[in-house]
Amino acid sequence: MMKIKPIPFSQSELKQMFDYDADTGVLTRKYRHDARPQWNTQHAGKQAGHLHSSGYIHVRVNGHLYKAHRLIFKLVHGDEPLEIDHINGNPSDNRINNLKSSDIKQNMRNQKKYCNNSSGFTGVRFKNRGHPKPWSAYWNDENGKRKEKSFATKEEAIAHREKMIEGMGYSERHGS
Repeated sequence: MMKIKPIPFSQSELKQMFDYDADTGVLTRKYRHDARPQWNTQHAGKQAGHLHSSGYIHVRVNGHLYKAHRLIFKLVHGDEPLEIDHINGNPSDNRINNLKSSDIKQNMRNQKKYCNNSSGFTGVRFKNRGHPKPWSAYWNDENGKRKEKSFATKEEAIAHREKMIEGMGYSERHGS
């Protein structure tokens, strides 16, 4: 599990460092009176951060990298939850109406299908060619315990998984 780096700045400190446009989700660096003139020439008034290969925007502050959505959430709301969910699944869309406080369980249930998924369906995999039931459906129950069941066909595995996760709070976008 990845450890989240806490934001060491207060909401008021973040407001001194950044302007935030809630309509676009863009953080802009403010002019700093304590900075060298060169820093202000290069950075003040410009968009903060860069797009990382993960899809998230990363912002360097005092030599440390932070995810922009975490800075924005604290800048707007004043607190910093352990999980922040991008409602539409786009990790670079940092409009405040697309960010919500979450827990790990909710966040995982709003996840897209992994790029290395070979069956085409989240929670369904091909296990063993020589086995009489080579397809497997897996899910986490309401207590977070992983469950798995084998099936003769991919279609049976898909139907069973959909039945098992029904009513468990998975988003429409989960696995798409």
